[in-house]
Amino acid sequence: MHKHLIKSFLSLIILASSACTKDKLIPDFKATSITPPSGGSNNPNLSLPHVNEFLAKNTLNVCNDSVGGNYKTSDWIEIYNPNDLPIDIGGYFLTDSLPDKTKFQIPTNQSLKTTISAKGFLLIWCDDLTNLGPLHTTFNLSKSGEQIGFFKSDTTLIDTLSYGAQTQDISYGRTTDGGAYWKYFNPPTPGISNY
Repeated sequence: MHKHLIKSFLSLIILASSACTKDKLIPDFKATSITPPSGGSNNPNLSLPHVNEFLAKNTLNVCNDSVGGNYKTSDWIEIYNPNDLPIDIGGYFLTDSLPDKTKFQIPTNQSLKTTISAKGFLLIWCDDLTNLGPLHTTFNLSKSGEQIGFFKSDTTLIDTLSYGAQTQDISYGRTTDGGAYWKYFNPPTPGISNY
């Protein structure tokens, strides 16, 4: 009996320590309104662009469209286009609060900046500096954890996730582009394929 308790206790310690491993696969928290594709996968709607990676505590990646060349680091969200054709996400919505699904609308008149190439990526800066251009949201990401939601222009939900406390300069993204599971990336992979 005593040996069984010790063995159980050691198993719990091992399980707890493995849960803290940086590369541990962490399930994506999907909204209940998302219907998984056949096979029971937890992927977003793979026919639409979706959130692929984000960094909520950034000091490395520099936004180069600041006014007067005053480059700055900001939180960012990477959107991935899984299609074989480009897609303009002008008119789509991003939010850091799921009840407020229209918190930030990506401008519709800037297609040169808001079009994502086939199998390509687009960084959206979460810095509350919309005066800098169409790829700057009206909100920042919380490093202590919150939600991210991505909606079509008619507010149809595409993709959503909840996340906990984040570490400086370590991003959180899908294990593969469009994959169902998430892990931490050190270094981050903004604008390129997740590995």
